[in-house]
Amino acid sequence: MIEPVDLFAIVLALAVVIGSVNHLWIKLPTGIGMLIGSLLVSLLVVASDHVLHLHVMRWFRGTLKAADLSHFFLDGVLALLLYAGSLHVDVAALGDPAAGDGERDHFDTHFRRRNVALVRRHRP
Repeated sequence: MIEPVDLFAIVLALAVVIGSVNHLWIKLPTGIGMLIGSLLVSLLVVASDHVLHLHVMRWFRGTLKAADLSHFFLDGVLALLLYAGSLHVDVAALGDPAAGDGERDHFDTHFRRRNVALVRRHRP
């Protein structure tokens, strides 16, 4: 049986190969290139399972059933996402009420205008 660390290393190596091929030859935007590369790898796995009868999908299903995904996502991935989100916070602007959020103000103005127009349109 493959260890979770080995599986993580395989997925990371595949991501590096897909990203490198995209950067060197295909030259799509990173997100789109990774998406298309991942879809191609998935198609190759499914096609090899059907054509060559390698039973790779059975192995994938068994590995995913054995993995504790709720623990992995809630304790691992969520912590990394929260940390990455906190890197974009401007700590100096947190205590300054004069430093308004331009995007939020624009959204609020647009939202209010839209609601006023809807109310005026639907009045009897």
